[in-house]
Amino acid sequence: MPTPRVAWPALIGSAPALQTEVAQVKAFLRQHLYRHRASWPRPKARSKVVRVLFEAYRARPEALPPQHAIADYIAGMTDRFALREHERLTGRAPAWVR
Repeated sequence: MPTPRVAWPALIGSAPALQTEVAQVKAFLRQHLYRHRASWPRPKARSKVVRVLFEAYRARPEALPPQHAIADYIAGMTDRFALREHERLTGRAPAWVR
């Protein structure tokens, strides 16, 4: 006999009055922080940093923390940490950072 479905009330969420404000904050952050032109250069430069990190960890798996997959580890990096790791693994910062 299947278990009957119970409709549970939402326990976590924002009040309808806050939803507009949350959307405005997210839009502001997206425009002025996450996608701001000063935070990262062209997409090709970002891709190159990721590619260099991937190849460096593949060539030196001991540089990777234990029990981490390369792609998952890189995906979880902040921009600043990725740049520090790039410099640590290659001995130099990307050209556009210098």
